[in-house]
Amino acid sequence: IPLVEAIREHGADVVRLFLTSANDSSSTLDWREKDVENLKGKLERFYEIITSAKSGDKSQVAKWLAAKFHQNLKDATEFIEDYQFKQYSQKMFFEMLNDVESCINRTGNPPKEIVVDWIKALSPLIPHMCEELWNKLGNKSFVSLEAWPEVDKNKINKKELELETIFRKTKDDLNQVLKL
Repeated sequence: IPLVEAIREHGADVVRLFLTSANDSSSTLDWREKDVENLKGKLERFYEIITSAKSGDKSQVAKWLAAKFHQNLKDATEFIEDYQFKQYSQKMFFEMLNDVESCINRTGNPPKEIVVDWIKALSPLIPHMCEELWNKLGNKSFVSLEAWPEVDKNKINKKELELETIFRKTKDDLNQVLKL
């Protein structure tokens, strides 16, 4: 499929995200229409999440998500500096989307505290959607002109990250027991 046609059919952000997440710079792109459609759904979900975020969540889950976000931001920053765009997209978009979904499933909404920096961190990858969301959050400037978000090392709480890992493993174990 010609790139111009793909952009016309799916939109520039979908194509950009697919191109960066589907392969690294040393491999040949394997365009899969089904994967592109799936990715479109993930971008729509990202949009819904950002527009539904609420401030003030001080729960344990929100603390874990903040720790996870700043750890991912640290990793993603290093990936970008090393031109590892596939790893950057995997870490900042896909992994964070899954983590935010987990937070929503347990608390009912995503914490707005990470949304602003998440949009900034994804703006090189999905610039059109990030600009729109940035505007919806009430910002008058362009997100593309904003500084890259700062990693808050004080929020990277290893204990919070470890507790979540234990919680998820325990939950998975209980689900396995329930299947018996």
